[in-house]
Amino acid sequence: MPTQIALSKKEYVYRTLKEEIVSGALEPDERLVIDEVSQRLGTSAIPVREALQQLRADGFVVIEPYTGVRVAPISAGIIEEVFALLEAAEIISSRIACRYLTDADFAQIETILRRMDENAASGDLAGWTEDNRELHLFICDRAGLSLLPVMLSMLLTHWSRFCHFYLYDVIARRIQTAQAEHWALLETLRTRDASAVAKLIQRHNRGALEDYQRYLQTRARPATDGV
Repeated sequence: MPTQIALSKKEYVYRTLKEEIVSGALEPDERLVIDEVSQRLGTSAIPVREALQQLRADGFVVIEPYTGVRVAPISAGIIEEVFALLEAAEIISSRIACRYLTDADFAQIETILRRMDENAASGDLAGWTEDNRELHLFICDRAGLSLLPVMLSMLLTHWSRFCHFYLYDVIARRIQTAQAEHWALLETLRTRDASAVAKLIQRHNRGALEDYQRYLQTRARPATDGV
């Protein structure tokens, strides 16, 4: 949990609640009562209300008139939306970044990928997921853009939330494929062929989304007795 030192009360509440939502400590559709949250976090109701408004803007909670606040649900639709936005953000940033990446940058990407290989081999899915986030944000940062890294960071935070609830099973099954695609991305970035980079990212993201969609369909399918 974030410490309150050097943070405004609103930022402290925001970070704490977002961390609890992403980690699964607060579950989808769970109701949030302002007085209960303020008492638990040791603040007044005002910073809680302000933090909840920001969490709503970022897609982590839903605020409904006469109903109150609840943690945002996770659906197949929102997963598809996040993947579509991730694909767009990663293609835009990588097409630009491939013009400017230095030998030192390529070495740093390789270091991250080797760490991801180690996590994949040991079954450390949480560590692999964190390194995956670092990889994509590192490439995005090298594009030199201002808004896109912020957007990509938020999208990857939503993806981390999905993983906590539903998708670690998919990651475990496709982690070797994902790693092969990440290494291919590095080699394609070295060529500075922006079109080839875009095609690889599109194939990587859409392949992953199809696997996740199949998994969610399987979870939603009721069991049939006697079969």
